[in-house]
Amino acid sequence: DNHMQILVPLVETIALGLMREAMSGRSAIANSDQMLTKALSNSTCVLDFLIGLFSLLHPSQVATLLLAYFNILEECEDPTNKGRHAVESTDKSHLRRSKCARQIRLHAVERLAAMPTFSRLNFPLKFTGSYPRKKVSSSSWTNQRTSDNPEEDGLQRDREKVERFPQAFWLSELLMNQCLSVCKSSCKMIIMEANKQAKATKLGRRREDSSLLRDDLLRIESLAFHSILCAYELLIKRQAMDSRFQTIASSTRVAALFTRAVLQQSVDAVTLLARIDPNQKVRIIWLLCLLYILQEGPDAIIRGELRRFCNPKNNRINEFVHLLKLASVTCQHFIPGDESLPVLGGLSNEMTQEAFNCLSASAILLIDECFDVVSEDEDELEKLGGSLFDVLLHLLTTPQSSVTLLRTLGGSAHALDKFGVLIFLKSAGNQLQHWGRIVLTMMNSTELSVRSMAVDFLVSLLCGIYQESGSIETISLCILSVLPEVVAREIALCSVSGLIKSMENAESSLWPLRRALADVEDTNPLDDDRVDPQLLPSLTTLCRASQA
Repeated sequence: DNHMQILVPLVETIALGLMREAMSGRSAIANSDQMLTKALSNSTCVLDFLIGLFSLLHPSQVATLLLAYFNILEECEDPTNKGRHAVESTDKSHLRRSKCARQIRLHAVERLAAMPTFSRLNFPLKFTGSYPRKKVSSSSWTNQRTSDNPEEDGLQRDREKVERFPQAFWLSELLMNQCLSVCKSSCKMIIMEANKQAKATKLGRRREDSSLLRDDLLRIESLAFHSILCAYELLIKRQAMDSRFQTIASSTRVAALFTRAVLQQSVDAVTLLARIDPNQKVRIIWLLCLLYILQEGPDAIIRGELRRFCNPKNNRINEFVHLLKLASVTCQHFIPGDESLPVLGGLSNEMTQEAFNCLSASAILLIDECFDVVSEDEDELEKLGGSLFDVLLHLLTTPQSSVTLLRTLGGSAHALDKFGVLIFLKSAGNQLQHWGRIVLTMMNSTELSVRSMAVDFLVSLLCGIYQESGSIETISLCILSVLPEVVAREIALCSVSGLIKSMENAESSLWPLRRALADVEDTNPLDDDRVDPQLLPSLTTLCRASQA
C-alpha cells in the first residue's frame, strides 16, 4: 500500500491543477471556453493514465484513485461541502467554477464508460480473506460433516462467507451518480432563477441584481442535457445494446449495474422533475432511464430499494409513488400523434404501451413489498394508499392496450383488497364519479378479460362498502348519475368510427356493458365469499336499474 500513499495525493494534485488551468485566463466567454477546452484535452491524458492502472493495480485501489479524483472536482464546485443542501449561487465566479468542474467530471465519465471491460470491472472476483483455500472432502448422505471438530466446521463456514472487493457495481454507480448529480444541480439552478424571475414579475418590478444572462441559462441547460444524455447513451444504452449481452440473463445483469443509482437519484430529484415541463428533453430522458430500470432491473434489487424507501426513520416511499405519477404524465407524450417526440425520433405503439405496462407492474410490486411495513403507521398507510389510487386512476384514463388495462385493473383490485374500502373512498373524494366512469367504460370493453376484471373490481367495491356501512346507496347513486354520460360517450365513439347505422347498431354497441351488469347481478354468495347474502336485493336493484 505504499504506492497508494503516493498515487492518491498525486491524483488530487492533478485534479486541482486541471481546475486551476480551466479557471485561468480572463473571464470573457471566448477565453474561458478556450482554457476549458485545453483543460479537457489535458484531462484525457490523466484518464488514460488511470485506465492503464487497471492492468497494474487491484480494482479497489483504482477505485480509491477515481474517488479521490471526483471528490476534488466536487469540492472545487461546492467548497462549503453542503452537498444536496447547498444553495446554488449565481455569481460569475461560481458559475464558471461550476461549469468547469462539471465539464471535467462528465469528460471523465465519457472516457471511463467507453472501456471495453466496463461491465467486467463491475463484477470483481470474490474475496475470501484467506489464501490458499483449504480443500475439504465433499459432503454426502453418509458424511454429513466436513470435520469431526465443530470448531473447524465453524471456521470453514466463515471461509465460505465471501464478498466482492470492491463492491459489485462500484464503477457503474460511481459514473451514474456523477451524471445524475450534475444534471440535478444544473436543473436546480435553472429552476431557482425561474422562480426569482417569476416572483419579480408578479411584484411588478424588474430584477436588477440578476447575474444570470440568457447565454448563462442556455449554457446551464445545455450542461443538464449533456449530463443526462451521457447517463442514457453512454452508460445505459451502450451496455444494453452491446452484442455480447443480448441474452435474458445478461440483460438483467446489465440493468443491475445502474438499478440502485437510478432509483436513489430519481427519488432525490423528484421535486425538481415535478417542476420541469412533462415534454422537456431532460425530464423525458431521465424518466426513460427509470422505466428501463423498472422493466429490466433485477426484482431482488428493486424490492430491496423499495424496502429501504419504507424505512420509518426516513420514509420516502411516497416520493417514489410521486415519481411513478410523473412518469405516467410524461409517457402520455410518447403516444404517437401530430407532434413527434422531441427526442429519440418518436416511439412505437408497442414501446409506449410497454411503458404504461411497466408502471402498472411497478405499482403492484410496491403494494406487495411495502404494505406490511407501512401498515404499522395509519397516517402513512392512508397517504400511500391515496397516492397509489391516484396513480392507478391516471393510468386507467390513458388510452392503452387490453393487456395494460388488464394489469392496471388487476393492480387496482389488489390495492383495494390491501388498503380497504375506507382508504379508497377517502383518497377518491371528489373523483369517485370519475372512478365510476372509468369502471363502467371498462365494463363495456369488447375484450372479455378487461370486462371480467372490471366486474371483479366493481363487486369488490360494492361488497366492501356494504360491509363497512351496511348500505350501497351512495355508490349506487354515483354509478347511476354517471351512467347516462358513459352510455352517450360510448355511442358517440362508435358513431364516429362508422359502426352505427341504425338503432339496432346503437343497442349492439352497449351489449358488453349490459352483459357485464348481468354478471354483477348473477354474483352468488355460495361461490364468492366477498358477497353478503343480505346484499343481493340491493345489488339486483342497482343492476336492473342500470340496464333499464
